[in-house]
Amino acid sequence: MARLLFIALLNILPWALAQEANYTVRAGDTLMGIAWQFDMTVAELKQLNALSSDLIRVGQRLRLSTEQADEAVLQPYTVSSQDSLTGLAERYQIEVALIKELNPGLGDTLTEGMKLRLPSKPGRTITMVAGDSLLSLALQNGLSPEELTRVNGLNDLGAASPGLVLFIPERTATDNTAVLTALSSSAQPRERLLSQQRSLMNNVVEQLSRYEPPGPEYLWPLTVKGRISSPYGRRNLSVAGNTFHAGLDIAVPSGMPILATRGGVVSRAAWGGTYGYVVYVDHPDGSQTRYAHMSRILVEPGQFVSQGENLGLVGNTGASTGPHLHFELRFNGRAVDPIAYLPQ
Repeated sequence: MARLLFIALLNILPWALAQEANYTVRAGDTLMGIAWQFDMTVAELKQLNALSSDLIRVGQRLRLSTEQADEAVLQPYTVSSQDSLTGLAERYQIEVALIKELNPGLGDTLTEGMKLRLPSKPGRTITMVAGDSLLSLALQNGLSPEELTRVNGLNDLGAASPGLVLFIPERTATDNTAVLTALSSSAQPRERLLSQQRSLMNNVVEQLSRYEPPGPEYLWPLTVKGRISSPYGRRNLSVAGNTFHAGLDIAVPSGMPILATRGGVVSRAAWGGTYGYVVYVDHPDGSQTRYAHMSRILVEPGQFVSQGENLGLVGNTGASTGPHLHFELRFNGRAVDPIAYLPQ
């Protein structure tokens, strides 16, 4: 049991250290409170983030350290006339086979101007299949969902679907030793070091406690019942030439909180055309929920959210005739009637 716990800590600590180097502002946070939590001064926090005032916003990323993690990241690369597969493999210290795996369809000959994906350090690849989600793959491979998406340069995570090739960075014994050394030694005063270690371990405990295994229950996506103004299915109203309504419209006043019906990882949080401001959440069983026409988004791509967590506020953006929430439930990309899964 002790060995299993030690291995689990080695897998989770690099994630926690990465979380420790950055902080995402939550509702109710202040610069003074964040500085106190991480044993810093407000002046240090403002200098690290080039802040001219004490104002911060929900979802804003703040740096907590001048040190940046040495992480493997896929990099876009444009082939030149002098490039060869063996030359690129030597330059990046990786196998030719890995380059081919990361660039499906690549042959033995490179063409000038060709676009490739190349990693900054060794690793391996996995290919998403039906039923996979970024959350489940991250947990299976000892990564956080945020790290997996960042390493693979996935800004719009809605593109994560069966057939997508993902890069898994190699974690060596040296990496784990460096993590433990960083925890056990420092030139800082002992009190400051102990405070940082306590904060780090609290972060680990919090991340572990937020993991939710797949479950059958869904929450209602709003704090009130509201009125179903348009059910799932065919309707007379045409949106961009489409008369099939893939979700459930729930009419409520603007500004009402929108809740995650299940825990998962945010795969999209941005403007979505006819959706207006929209959030996608990918769940461990491969399902996905979508929340559209928001007036304000309170989460960001790669963020893990718990069931019932506030994703944003009801609005009237995009192709909308009044304030409401458009809620979708999809299994392996296919929309189903949400009413069959939501509490009545």
